[in-house]
Amino acid sequence: MKINRLLFLFLVLLCHLPLKAQYNAEFLKHLSESGLQREHFAYLEQLSVGEESANAHYLKAKYYLQYRDDSLFLNNFLKSKSLLMQDTNAFNRAGTHFLTAGAGPQHDFFTAFPIEGASFTMKQLDLVYQSGLNPLAFESGQFPEALQRDYLSYRKAYQKKPMVAGALSLAVPGLGKLYAGRTNSFIATILSQTLYGFASYESIRKLGPVHPVSMVSIGFFGVFYISNIYGSIHAVKQAKQDYKKQYLSNAGHYYHLHHTGNLY
Repeated sequence: MKINRLLFLFLVLLCHLPLKAQYNAEFLKHLSESGLQREHFAYLEQLSVGEESANAHYLKAKYYLQYRDDSLFLNNFLKSKSLLMQDTNAFNRAGTHFLTAGAGPQHDFFTAFPIEGASFTMKQLDLVYQSGLNPLAFESGQFPEALQRDYLSYRKAYQKKPMVAGALSLAVPGLGKLYAGRTNSFIATILSQTLYGFASYESIRKLGPVHPVSMVSIGFFGVFYISNIYGSIHAVKQAKQDYKKQYLSNAGHYYHLHHTGNLY
């Protein structure tokens, strides 16, 4: 009964809206907090009939922010930038969301507005975004204490070179993975390479180097030896991505928890 009554009131409200009506903030808040996505969208569509105002795009930007449609949010944000920047809660919430978005949407958002006119929290979020691009340009003291450990871990991983890892694994199988911080992978690699090497040695000693069994054994050893080098190079690259993702994710969570309010 309550759902039918709400739907009836909603339809009555739609029927009495003028084409360029002022929106009902309390009703929007209700739709948002109740998770009535379809009704929320229909209401915004009715408000924007016959017009493409900044106000209509601002409301749609907030809608797409809530329901995580990055492309449509950015499209509407760019058409209502000044309004959304004045809505500190919504703007900060967008910043925390795009810290953990894909590289493309993240870049599009953080380069779409002048940082000078942004809130203090957004300036901090932009600082985190910039440090994600190049952590060596910043110091840990520029960030809240809760984020400094993640920042320093990412900074350390960022400084490691893939080719150094490859060279280390060329000298000692698996050593490049230890350099990348993958201790378990290092142990597994050096043990497996030792076993393959010993098996090849025994085969050559007993059967000779041209025996088919020896050639197969040497072939396996060579394949795994080369793959260990490429694996070490990849491990450094992957470690950078993992530490960056963890840093940005924790930063987004921290600022969302401490510096953003309700969307409506």
